[in-house]
Order: sequence, then structure tokens, then C-alpha cells
Amino acid sequence: MTGFSQIPLDALPGQPGFIQVLNDRLRRLSLPETAEAQQAAVITTTHAMRIAGRPKASDDPGSFLVESDRTVAYASTPWGEAGRQWVYVAGLMVDKWAKRPTDLGQFDGGFEFYASDYTHLYRWDGKAWAVISGEMRGTLASLPATLTKADTGFAFAATDYARRFRWNGTVWERAAGELPTLTICNFMVAPATGWKLCDGSAATYTTDAAGTASTPLPNLINGYVKGGGAYTGVVNGAQATMGTTSTDKAVTGITVADHSQATTFASTGSATADTTKGHAITEPNSGAGHSHTISSLNFGSLDVKNVVLMPYAKL
Repeated sequence: MTGFSQIPLDALPGQPGFIQVLNDRLRRLSLPETAEAQQAAVITTTHAMRIAGRPKASDDPGSFLVESDRTVAYASTPWGEAGRQWVYVAGLMVDKWAKRPTDLGQFDGGFEFYASDYTHLYRWDGKAWAVISGEMRGTLASLPATLTKADTGFAFAATDYARRFRWNGTVWERAAGELPTLTICNFMVAPATGWKLCDGSAATYTTDAAGTASTPLPNLINGYVKGGGAYTGVVNGAQATMGTTSTDKAVTGITVADHSQATTFASTGSATADTTKGHAITEPNSGAGHSHTISSLNFGSLDVKNVVLMPYAKL
């Protein structure tokens, strides 16, 4: 029999009008005008009664059976050497994930189950369950811990980290399109949940397997990012050295008058003489080599053109 999967039900499974609406729709299907079709009826019972053979599919040829506790419908259908069987044709069972049926077989192919607590839709293909659609949302601590191979494709959104994960049938993995852990991005406006400012404090972040770990973040406030082959976590301090120290060559046979050397520089780059630092070389002594060094530097507000953005790491 065909067409049952397309029946537009006017009442949701579990609602008072569901059985009546289903009954009406099934009766109005275009069935062959045979004596068997004219005897078709809708039987309402429970799942336990159906699998116990009360009634048997062979007792009601062409009839339909509705399991009131599971809100699904079956049709008495010829099935080769197995004879007439109750074969699933329509309906949706809604219950908690732990109540997902474990006693289905080949005649239940197409059976649909909605896990209300996990917000996922499943379909039985005659041999195994398969996830059809859905996404569970909650804190990472509420991540389901008892999933099996039948839950392959189960999606979970961790609301406290703004992260999505997927169950691959064995373990959790990060969903496609997710940023790698601890990716650092600059923002004009502080981002929402799932990011932490790189200010040197410790951060708890998610792992690829939907776990957590902690690490100190680099302090990038008033600092710059420099490219490198590996991350060490070391924040390099500002460098105060500028230029090089020069050394005069030794001289003999001359007298050099006292002179003074500038030893400090202002941020404007102009020199200031310090006359207390004078020195002289007089004949007949030979003048040894000597050095002039910069005693201090004052960069003031010296900096390249820049814009201040907020560096955040993805957790």
C-alpha cells in the first residue's frame, strides 16, 4: 500500500484528536474496490497488545492498527512467505531519548521517533536507527555521555562556549566550520560568549573532543603580535637600545684640547652637551682608544601609525 507517509495529519501525535483524524484519513484513501478493501477498519490498541498478536494481521485483512501509546499506525499487509504482517505506515512517537524503542524489526521500517529531551528526530530503517535532524543545546556539562553508533550525526551546541560538536559514532568531534581552539582575532567591539581578552589571565577553553583545558593567555594589551615558527607564551619586553657604541683609534704625538660629548638625547633627537664629561690627550703620552656611549634614551611618544583593537582568543 502506498501514500500513507504523505497523509497530512491535522492533529499532532499524542493530542486528543489524533486517532480520529488518522481514522478519517485512512478511510478516505483510494483503495482498490475489493471485498477486502470494503472490510477495512481501524483498530486502536497498545504496542504490547500488537506484538502479542492481539489482534493478528491475518485476522483483519486490509485493516489498520493504531498503537495509542506510541501514536503510530500499521497496516495489515501481505509479506511474502511471512504472510500478512502489521507493517508501519505512519505516525511519530515522541518521548525521552532513553525511551527510544529497542524492539523494532523489518516490519517497522520508516518508524520515526522524536527524542524530546535531546531535540533530535530518528528513523528506523528496518535494521538500525539513524539521526535525521536536530540539534541539542545546553551547557557543555550537559553533553550526552551515553550515545552509541546509532546516534552518529548527533549535533550539540554548547551555549556557554558558543561551540558546536558532532558525535561521529564513537567520540565527539568539533563540528565543521568551527574556528580552531585559541585562535586570536582583533575586534572593534567586544565579542559575546566564547571569547576571552588576551590580557595575561588564565582561560578555560574547549578541546576538539568536547572537553576543556586551561592555559594562560598572552598579554597583548599595549603590545604587538610578531610572526614566528612556534608559540612559546613568552611576551618579549620593549627594547630600549638604539644605535651602536663607537671607539676612537689610538693617537700619538698630538695634544687634543678639552672637549665635551653629548650623552643624552631628547625625544626630538637634539643633543644636549654635558661639559663635565670633558677629557684631553696630551703629548708626549700616547692616547689610548676610548669610547663615547649614549647614557640614556627617551622615546617619549614615538610610535608608528596604529589603531587600537581588542585581541580576543576563541575558547
